[in-house]
Amino acid sequence: MNENQWLEKAKQNDEEAITQLIELTQHNAYFVAKRYVKKDSDAEDVLQESYIKALANLDKVKDHEHFIKWFHCIVANTSKDFLKKKNLMLFSDISDENNDIEIEDTRIEFVPDQAHNYKEQQRMVMEIIDRLPDDQRMCLIMYYYDQLNGKEIAEALQIPEATVKSRLKYAKNKLVYEVEAYEKANDVKLHSSAVFSFVAYVLMQEAKDCKLPNTCKISNGIYEHLSKQVKKERIGFIRTTGFKWLITATVAIFGVLGYFIWQYESDLMTLKKSTITVEYGTEFSFKPSDYVQCKRERVCELAEVTIDFKKVKDRSYAEVGTYEGRVIHRNEEEKFNVSVKDTKKPTIELKKDKITFTEGEAFEPSKNIKSVKDPVDGNIKERKDKSIVKNGYIIKNTVDKNKPGNYTVRVLAYDKNGNKTEKSYAVTVKKKPKPKQAVKTQNTFSAPSIKRSEVGSSTGVAVANAAKKLVGKSSVWYAEASCINTAAAAMEGAGLNSDQLYKAYHDLGKGNYKKYEVSSLKIGDVIMYYSTLGVYHTCVYIGNGMAVHGGFPHVAEVPQEGMVTVQISTYNCAAASEVKFFRFW
Repeated sequence: MNENQWLEKAKQNDEEAITQLIELTQHNAYFVAKRYVKKDSDAEDVLQESYIKALANLDKVKDHEHFIKWFHCIVANTSKDFLKKKNLMLFSDISDENNDIEIEDTRIEFVPDQAHNYKEQQRMVMEIIDRLPDDQRMCLIMYYYDQLNGKEIAEALQIPEATVKSRLKYAKNKLVYEVEAYEKANDVKLHSSAVFSFVAYVLMQEAKDCKLPNTCKISNGIYEHLSKQVKKERIGFIRTTGFKWLITATVAIFGVLGYFIWQYESDLMTLKKSTITVEYGTEFSFKPSDYVQCKRERVCELAEVTIDFKKVKDRSYAEVGTYEGRVIHRNEEEKFNVSVKDTKKPTIELKKDKITFTEGEAFEPSKNIKSVKDPVDGNIKERKDKSIVKNGYIIKNTVDKNKPGNYTVRVLAYDKNGNKTEKSYAVTVKKKPKPKQAVKTQNTFSAPSIKRSEVGSSTGVAVANAAKKLVGKSSVWYAEASCINTAAAAMEGAGLNSDQLYKAYHDLGKGNYKKYEVSSLKIGDVIMYYSTLGVYHTCVYIGNGMAVHGGFPHVAEVPQEGMVTVQISTYNCAAASEVKFFRFW
């Protein structure tokens, strides 16, 4: 007798046929129940209740092949009810009717070339499936093992088809992620076929390898007891017409009552806004009342807010972008978007708004920047790449430190999200001051009588006389050093060493010259004019307000390159720059 014949006889309450039908289906049915509820004892309870339901409704089944799928749907639904009774929170209770997800049918035949090499991979895949949430695991097994489509699964579990698609999507994504992580960690490929074909293969192999506990065998009388109990229920149900009316009336009453309860329990939340804007750097709110208006206060207290946001390093706020959020209360769900925007620009703080220096002096534009910061991300660093438009600042410097004039230095700062701030400061390059040119006199000089107070030692007079002898003569001294060289020649003409003179000349402003500095002039003393740039002119005092000096202020004024002329003129004691007097003997 074939399977269909056993099925037909079972419909007629034949005990042997019912027992045979159970024996033909119990192995795979137990495997399915075990995969749903995991524990052996729980699987046996689910299987027993499933057979009671199935045997009471055999008239709905056309043939044996249809019976297997139909019965596995009963096992799935019974498992679902069983998990609910154990107070396990199922994500399956969340309706997702508006989630139009396409589920690609990847159920192609998978026959490994070397099946014995797949035991470890098979174990790994089953571990991943067992870790899935109950609702997702249930849909996955019905889809790949029982070969049911989305509509059939939805009918079996009494949920929307869109919810089935959503669960399959989450389950498949988890499988792909875990399998790829396994392949990467173990440097192995499961097979050239699709991952989901391998899943179907693994489930079939697991079903074959699954062993029934002794308590589930017919020899123990479990299914014989079930068949008798079902038979009595079916016969009693058929014979008792009054019971039919009672059931009908009860269903009608509960149907009307359920309708009013559904009306009362539906549309409990109304979305306030479809898009919530959050400033970058601000933490998200997980308070339901910030997103929905609740019909009853208790609803908002029990609702849950989930937002799919990314973490950035060790901070809990998200990058700029749009994220999906949900407010969930039982079977009701409201979706909204969270738009993270960065409207805060970086700040630039300068040390000075204006800088002035003399031509030729050193100038570094970045030294005038005190800080560049972003309100959220902190300090921003300078970038040498002038084309940068994110996460850095650049300096656009047009200052020519060797050319007097007015300039502007621009500082452009960009935060990591591209917000731009610009600040500038003025720079003035002053012209290097010219030393005042001595008044030219005749080459011949006859000085008036010299004051007694100006007469110093005989050495000083000797230096003054040696300086006078240089008047009117041309020299090969270099033009820009002609004045100091003239004073040195006068000292050497009086038999003195000029090293101290050069040392004081170079050390002026460093404090090393003071041992030679005097407060009042005497004949033979050296006069130096200097500014912040250093000494710019030197001469030898010869008395009566007159001094001997050599050279011209600029090389361009020298008649013949490398040649200077020594002259006598009055020294300018009221010069804008400082004047100091020195005695080197």
